[in-house]
Amino acid sequence: MMTLYSDPACPFCHRTRLAIAEKEITVTLRDSRLNPWSEEIAAAVPYGKSPVFVDRDIVLFDS
Repeated sequence: MMTLYSDPACPFCHRTRLAIAEKEITVTLRDSRLNPWSEEIAAAVPYGKSPVFVDRDIVLFDS
């Protein structure tokens, strides 16, 4: 399952959501302000900023 952690007010997150919509990719959207990251994701994201895209064991961050 693919999950995108993003902040609705963040322009970089908005750009990422637009690209996902344009490519018609199905993802679970999570508000990064309301949904705490797991320890594994927090360890993989050095600055704790969103957007963060998670697909199984792959974690991509930054736009």
